[in-house]
Amino acid sequence: MKRYRFEAAIQRSAGWGAFVFFPHDTLNEFGIKGRVPVQARLAGIPYTGSLMPRREAFHLLAVPSAIMEQLNKKPGDLLEIELCRDDEPRTVVLPDEFTKLLRRRSSSPGLKSSPSPAAKSTETGSFRRNGKKHGKGGWPRRWKRSAPR
Repeated sequence: MKRYRFEAAIQRSAGWGAFVFFPHDTLNEFGIKGRVPVQARLAGIPYTGSLMPRREAFHLLAVPSAIMEQLNKKPGDLLEIELCRDDEPRTVVLPDEFTKLLRRRSSSPGLKSSPSPAAKSTETGSFRRNGKKHGKGGWPRRWKRSAPR
């Protein structure tokens, strides 16, 4: 598995934290245009994340604020990064107490499991929107865009 080592300046993101640009073309390197799951080391600290696509040519890798604080880094500082593609399935192990709570909740008579109102019926090929059944087009005629004039 190919490992990538590079140094990048931490960029500030509007609203959700910080990131660095991945300096390679992910389509050439991984054969993927979209999100690429990775295992990384940010200045030696292990991190499981994803290279996320941007509209520009490069992908970005989020830098969690907890890791930035641990390294005493801020936007504009250089960060040494080592990463490789993560092909392992990603799973979440729920604590036993949480699982028991979910089971207790799902067995209570007031809660019923029902399909989403927007779920497509495979038998009829119709859609349900706000509890109303619509034909094969999926949306009522009044919602359809009129043809160009």
